[in-house]
Amino acid sequence: MLNLQSRIHLYEQEIKTELLSLANYQPVMKDILIVTYNNFSYLISCLKSIQKNTQDYQIHVWDNANDEQTKNYCLENKHINYYGSNENLGFIIPNNRLAEKTIHPYIIFLNDDTVVYPNWDKLLIQYLKVYEQVGYLGGILNENMIGERFGLGANIDYICGWCFGISRNTYDKYGLFDEQLNFAYGEDSDFSLRLKNDKKKIFALYSGLVHHFENKTVAKLPAEKLLGNFEKNHILLKDRWAECDFLIRKSLPFTDL
Repeated sequence: MLNLQSRIHLYEQEIKTELLSLANYQPVMKDILIVTYNNFSYLISCLKSIQKNTQDYQIHVWDNANDEQTKNYCLENKHINYYGSNENLGFIIPNNRLAEKTIHPYIIFLNDDTVVYPNWDKLLIQYLKVYEQVGYLGGILNENMIGERFGLGANIDYICGWCFGISRNTYDKYGLFDEQLNFAYGEDSDFSLRLKNDKKKIFALYSGLVHHFENKTVAKLPAEKLLGNFEKNHILLKDRWAECDFLIRKSLPFTDL
């Protein structure tokens, strides 16, 4: 991941353009969805950063382990709707169930190992008025597929699932993640590609207003379980999207994000 100073240096004009759009922001309610698994310290940092730097929101937390600490904290906070399961259901099914409970004009998906900074949600909302799906990083399914591995802006193939937003209209039309996929991995790619295949626009923001600590939940899971699910999902997605023309890209200088 590029550090903040490098990011600003490389994308100074793009970041200025994005931040100038904040002047047009109008307050709007949004649902923020977080799936967590045995990650209390990171989750609390994430929730506190949201509470400090966000307005007009409702948080929905799905706890894959029914952790007592997490449950008690969430139930004591009026901004949080808490849901739990006794087994680890992964990322796909919990997010789908949480999305079904949302009612507001915008939905934001956020990993529990992130922290957010001032204006993060406003920027997402501003760009969602133009693009169907907006996130803080983009790329394609993985390096073994045709297309760019990573990218920012509009010339990308998918939005990474650790922080992205969609509008209510997009959710009502397309739903969310395909439950033919197992547990986690590739669901964000598939969702984005479904939109692109229907001629919709997606955009990965240059402004680094969300920090992702990366893989703090995945690291707690058995490697064999992860690899098995990743392989199954990769085969399905590679098969499903192998013939799509929009996956063919020229090389872009975004390989160190």
